Amino acid sequence: MLSAFHKMCFSDPNGSGERMNNSKTFEKYRKEFKQTISNITSKLKGNLNSQYNKKWYTNSDTGETKTFLNKPNEKWILGRNLFNGQFSTLQHVKKNIENKTKAENLWKMFKENNLPNISALNKLTKVPVQTISWLFLKYIDEYKTFKYRMK
Repeated sequence: MLSAFHKMCFSDPNGSGERMNNSKTFEKYRKEFKQTISNITSKLKGNLNSQYNKKWYTNSDTGETKTFLNKPNEKWILGRNLFNGQFSTLQHVKKNIENKTKAENLWKMFKENNLPNISALNKLTKVPVQTISWLFLKYIDEYKTFKYRMK
């Protein structure tokens, strides 16, 4: 339809660029456009379509989606939008787990070494004080009541 409209806009024989409001001309271009689209889509039916008989699978580790004829391995789950179409959601969950593990490991090191504050942990691990503070506040309940948090 857009092609027919475009052709009508510039089909003025005088070259003025004004659109011709002739319904017969519009109908001619509409039928031509319909036939062109029909020819294109008829070549994509059934097994001529490159996606014919393929299914969408989502990688449970990375959130990547691909089409396969058969399930490649156990990491791939049938379906495309398992994470509501948001790969970032899966990354966010994985990052959250990694951060929690990192916070727990830092807290364990902090307690085992009997450090007076997180600045001492910073010197020991080279992890920025702000990062340690953020991780502890978010994931370690005991830290929220800790008396000397930052010095």
